[in-house]
Amino acid sequence: MFRTLTWALAMAWRDSRRERGRLFLFAVAVAAGVGAVVAVSGFGRSVQKSISYQAKSLLGADMVVSSSAEFTASQERFLNSIGGEQAHEVAFASLVRPAKGGAARLVQVRGIESAFPFYGRIETVPQGSLDGMRSGRGLLADAALISQMGLRIGDAIHIGGLKTEIWGTLTEAPGEGFGVGMMVPRVYMTLPDIYRASLLKGRTMVKHHAYFRLPPDTDVAALVEQRADDFRELELGVETAKARELRMGRVWKNTAAFLNLASLLAALLGVTGIAGAMQLHLLGRTERIATLRCIGVSPSAAFLVYAIQAVGVGVGGGVLGAGAGAFMQNALTVVLSRFILLDVRIEPVWDIAALAVAAAGLVSFLSCTPAFIQLRHLSPFQALRPSVPGKKNTRKETSAWAAYTLAGAGIVLGSLLLAPGESWGQKSVFAAVCCGAFAILSALVTAGIWGTCAMARSGKSYAVRHGLANLRRPQNRSHSVAVALGFSVFVICFAALVQRGFEDKLLQPGEPDMSNVVLVDVRPAQVPAVARLLQSMGLPLLESSPVVSLRLADPAKPAKDEKKHPTSRDTKHESGWLGEYKATWREALTTGEKIAAGEWKTRYAGVGVIPVSVESGLAADMGWDIGTRLDFTHGGRPMKVEIASLRSVDWMQIRPNFHFVFPPGVFDELDGSFMLSTHARNTEQSGQVMAAVSREFPTVSAVDLGLAMSLVDDIARSVRGGARFLAGLMIVVGLAVLLASASASQTERLRECILMRTLGMPSKIVKTIFAVEFVAVGTVASFSGASAALGGAWLVGRYALGIPFAVPVGTLVAVVFAVPLFTWLSGWVITADLLKRSPMDVLRYGQ
Repeated sequence: MFRTLTWALAMAWRDSRRERGRLFLFAVAVAAGVGAVVAVSGFGRSVQKSISYQAKSLLGADMVVSSSAEFTASQERFLNSIGGEQAHEVAFASLVRPAKGGAARLVQVRGIESAFPFYGRIETVPQGSLDGMRSGRGLLADAALISQMGLRIGDAIHIGGLKTEIWGTLTEAPGEGFGVGMMVPRVYMTLPDIYRASLLKGRTMVKHHAYFRLPPDTDVAALVEQRADDFRELELGVETAKARELRMGRVWKNTAAFLNLASLLAALLGVTGIAGAMQLHLLGRTERIATLRCIGVSPSAAFLVYAIQAVGVGVGGGVLGAGAGAFMQNALTVVLSRFILLDVRIEPVWDIAALAVAAAGLVSFLSCTPAFIQLRHLSPFQALRPSVPGKKNTRKETSAWAAYTLAGAGIVLGSLLLAPGESWGQKSVFAAVCCGAFAILSALVTAGIWGTCAMARSGKSYAVRHGLANLRRPQNRSHSVAVALGFSVFVICFAALVQRGFEDKLLQPGEPDMSNVVLVDVRPAQVPAVARLLQSMGLPLLESSPVVSLRLADPAKPAKDEKKHPTSRDTKHESGWLGEYKATWREALTTGEKIAAGEWKTRYAGVGVIPVSVESGLAADMGWDIGTRLDFTHGGRPMKVEIASLRSVDWMQIRPNFHFVFPPGVFDELDGSFMLSTHARNTEQSGQVMAAVSREFPTVSAVDLGLAMSLVDDIARSVRGGARFLAGLMIVVGLAVLLASASASQTERLRECILMRTLGMPSKIVKTIFAVEFVAVGTVASFSGASAALGGAWLVGRYALGIPFAVPVGTLVAVVFAVPLFTWLSGWVITADLLKRSPMDVLRYGQ
């Protein structure tokens, strides 16, 4: 056995001498797909590890306890009973003005004690600025704020009644949520300075935080679970480093799923696309194998020679792709840096690379089994009469069906091995989606080829008819080439369609009825005066919503999860469970709301249980349904509430949305505050609004939602950049499959070309035939990929993301026309040498 294997290895190497360039081309196609898998999977793992490593640094502590009001004496006693070290912080929105004059700017002010942060560092420029801020010499400001207001370090500014100076530039700080600093610039001060200047006087929207560093052996999750009742009773919110880690991981998870699916498709396209070309390569060895049989080589030994070549192409391409994938991880870090907002440390992923290499070799071997079956049943007489077909063999046909079944099983097995996921269930879902997408696009390409060939029958030009008919020529591999290129078109167009849907949903600053400036903390008595101020500036009052703060006690009906603490539930509503909810009251639904179940109540008579409408997503997470009784407290007054209806809320609309909506008559008009919204035509007018409101109503805060929309746009463009990166890899795969397939069928093309020229056909017509063939392949690929992208984007937008279906016509047209041009140029390069060959070569084409 060992001698046979040694001989087969030597023979496989000798046999490849004149074909190593072609085999290397096959390996490059496999490498592009494997490289995509290694890059995306490795980068995803690095992101998750970075989130885990930096969880405490992201929070700045082991745990943070929060309240919307200043901590009371009983709350302070409870916090002290937890143990460990504490550092307090307050956070609120305010306007700053340059002392030398100029427009005001909304900022997020954070007042911290000197012990914060316990983990991580506050990065400043220059480096010693933090010490100066802690000693009370000034504050730290975002570089964006300094640039926008035309300030420099050392300039004086006003925050409320406090005049201070900018002591340094803030670049990075722990304890901040996703996107903080991009939507609203940050200002850091010491907590004593804030209290001395009475900056909190008259403000209601102030968050108070207590950060904890606990002993190293403390189980923080268990501590929160044990004290959950105390947190609830004292109306305190709590977040742990682990919860921050889970939330950051969720931000990356959905995007990673799309990128992983695209990379998995690229890998399978590379391996299975080359499998067709590899089969042609193996079938071209018919005479050699027959000769080996004539000199006494057994069918198994002959089979082993070319099985080694097939596995070698898969493994060699896998090794090349694994190495390239390690470098491509760094490229993904650059492309997605705007989206991740995290210092990602790239680490080698040897297990993923090894698995990808093994899967590439396995799928490459199994995909070639139909050719292996034909070669294994090859008669030695084929060496003497190669042009005479062998006898029909029923056993051979049965083996061929088994071989195709085995090849299909190889694709499924490769999908399972390369699919991301922590369990086989997750891997199975990815593999099923991948194989389903493969089957759908394959069906579209098949239909496109059949339709194109049907057009050939009615064509008038012989060159056009012949070129289109070549799509169905045996051993031409047009189908595998079109599928590979079609998937690259699908990824590009799908990403463009989804981004356009998000833009139409969120980024419409020109619409006059879309809120882009929100005024919060407006007292009921101030509403008419604020409305008059907006009217005097030519701005509409789009919406006026009363806002009340409610504390939720234990619901009478238990939720679906038995454990009710932040670490055992989805962190989406974690702050609401142990903290507070903002609620409103009104008679009618807004344009972004629909009744999902129950009955909408328009009035409360003041007797009996209070009806309320709850957002359906929150109700599902908490296990509530119509008729569920809830216990709230409002201003220390208990409230018995019953869910009367469930609402589906479009949270992607930039407008005030609420989890709880009560009918009028429940609250007094003087309860709580109001939230007003308006539309500013541009950034300059938005700044004027915020400055005027700050001047006339110092306790009212203004929020510019245009910055939030810019952040969403940046993230969408970053994710689209990642999709383009993978689409580029798919184009490489498609190009490699195209070149490999053309190379594998080069002998057939040479024979066809020389026969046509021997019969007197001009070279111009031959060129036209080849051009029509390659343009048709590109056209079928582009229209199939674009059609799949349109259907997929419509389904995802309607049933998953809730975004409108909008078509970026320019992008789709450019892609649809670029792919045929790309295939035509590739075909021109491939066939240029054939037209230079002499017609006499028809007599020795086999040589």
